[in-house]
Amino acid sequence: DNFLLIDRADGLRQRVRGGELFVEERRPQNEPPHGLIHHYEGAVFIPGVTVSQVLSVVQNYDQHKRYYAPEVMDSKTLSREGNEFLVRLRLLKKKIVTVVLETEHKVRYKQVDPKKWESVSRSVKVSEVEHPGSDREEQNPQGMGNGFVWRLDSFWRFLESDGGVFVECTSVSLSRDIPFGMENQLIEVELIANGPVHIPTLAEREGGATPYSVEIRRIKRIHSSDSL
Repeated sequence: DNFLLIDRADGLRQRVRGGELFVEERRPQNEPPHGLIHHYEGAVFIPGVTVSQVLSVVQNYDQHKRYYAPEVMDSKTLSREGNEFLVRLRLLKKKIVTVVLETEHKVRYKQVDPKKWESVSRSVKVSEVEHPGSDREEQNPQGMGNGFVWRLDSFWRFLESDGGVFVECTSVSLSRDIPFGMENQLIEVELIANGPVHIPTLAEREGGATPYSVEIRRIKRIHSSDSL
């Protein structure tokens, strides 16, 4: 029934079932004004577990700081009503630059059938943190700062099958455009909780890609209205 995206390509599900970690970047042909869209698809198979076991780990947001350290510096479930969560994540990545982000996410889970679940995570706050951990710590207002990440959304699918659980993630994020003078530099901010985020070089962006039009339109609306 093509619940999993990997079922749409011949043989891909079998490769993931055999242990391959599938990750694919989908780059749009057109970007929003002064911004970049980063879209990734990923899939993994976890053998010997049930979907309820996987969800018990994924939904335990208070422990994400332990599961995903050091990239997740701190994490907390702020509220929960049934299958809807509001969570806080403080994220860190050191690459060419060090970026600390204070983020909040609304996450909604839906049971499709006893073996299938899906979830949607939408960021409601992404703020860069200046001087983190010091008495001078300060969070920039949303949309201010360097703009390494403005939005972080992800869409998850969980399927119990073949003696384990397939987990898929579609990650869509929004950042500022490449600053003038940095066109030939590669900056990467990999946010483990929401998939990889990549700011490509000008040459890479000129390479083009098949657009994912639904997500592009949604991100453009987010960028223009500054609301989800």
